[in-house]
Amino acid sequence: MTTPLLSIVNLSVPKKGRAEPLLDKVTLFVEKGERVALVGLNGSGKTTLLGSIAGLFRHEGEIRVEGELLTSKSAATIRGKLGYLFNVPEDQLLFPRVLDDVAYGLIRGKVPLARAHEKALEVLKTLGIEQLAHCTVHNLSHGQKQRVALAGALITGAPLLLLDEPSAALDPVAKMQLAKVLRGITHAGILCATNDLEFARAFCHRYIFIEAGKVVPELVDEAAILARWGLSDGRSPV
Repeated sequence: MTTPLLSIVNLSVPKKGRAEPLLDKVTLFVEKGERVALVGLNGSGKTTLLGSIAGLFRHEGEIRVEGELLTSKSAATIRGKLGYLFNVPEDQLLFPRVLDDVAYGLIRGKVPLARAHEKALEVLKTLGIEQLAHCTVHNLSHGQKQRVALAGALITGAPLLLLDEPSAALDPVAKMQLAKVLRGITHAGILCATNDLEFARAFCHRYIFIEAGKVVPELVDEAAILARWGLSDGRSPV
């Protein structure tokens, strides 16, 4: 029996001042190479779950990445196994020039500057935005910033990618272009938080549905999720 890439068992995250937790006994698994959509409406707990995997929230229960248990002592090591795309790309774009921003993950890991820039150009080319390498980040469109932030998440070759609402504010063409890029990622498993079922359908292998901080295990297909949301016309609530 192989070890899951990501294993979460009975994960709970308390909410200060309230009896109801942000996450309540969540259990889920992501295998190596899987692309999984974590589906839920705004406020369902998706972002909290991704942040918990990165060690950003005090939690109860068990989180393991490649079999390694997340603790206060192992948090830095676990983060090194993750590529994280925030739902607001500006929150993770740190440098004025695109090339420097994308290369930062390698430079921080003591990779020589020239090699880090070379690798950054390779990743930008993979995402179809190598022409942006020497552009100023603040002049980019939202979709361009999203791809630059994704390049920064990909550059270290981390085995697990956590994507928080990556299709938000993208037009239909840009969403499908991004889905195509994500389908082409073969080195990593992906857990993608989204409420955009059309986007999820375009690149994910399966759905995990979360509501009010709890995984609803019986909601594993698109029709059942839409019915839960009271939608019968096939449209996601985005």
